[in-house]
Amino acid sequence: MNLVDCDQVSDTIESVDSLARVNNEILPIVVHTGALSYARPVGATSWQTRTDFDADLVEQVSAGVRAAGFEPVFAHGTSWRFDLSQRALVLTFAVVVADEEVPAGFEWRPARATGHAVSGALTSPSQIDVDQVVHHALRHLAFLRDEDPVARAHLRTEWLTPLERFTPTTARLLSANALFGGPRP
Repeated sequence: MNLVDCDQVSDTIESVDSLARVNNEILPIVVHTGALSYARPVGATSWQTRTDFDADLVEQVSAGVRAAGFEPVFAHGTSWRFDLSQRALVLTFAVVVADEEVPAGFEWRPARATGHAVSGALTSPSQIDVDQVVHHALRHLAFLRDEDPVARAHLRTEWLTPLERFTPTTARLLSANALFGGPRP
């Protein structure tokens, strides 16, 4: 029987922690002039903060959004990725915000439907663009709009049409299955 040396495991965890950090990527999202937009700090690719492991992640993201001057309505973790250039694990959170007022130091960017970041069978994508991350986050919100009563209750009517562009393929297939009586050959 092999026993695990707890001190060795602890040393391993500490050495891994020193190699990479964990960031929260925060995507404040709003319906802006009839289309979906996300906010980022002026001049930055995206808004990232250091993860605090002593606090609930969604609560800390919501508090950060509020402290920056946005009013969060609904927050959901949508993806993760390892960013080699930062040596950071990035946890992405889509945060629906209440109004179109952008706080000082931030700018609205249009949310665009993009292609997926394509990976190999055993490799990560060579590059992941923030627009692809936003697209993925909006697909999550579109799925939650249809499947999660809490999300649905917090997405106002003006979100319904703009989110249609981001309805996940699997959800469309499920709808097609329901309409046509099952999977198609």
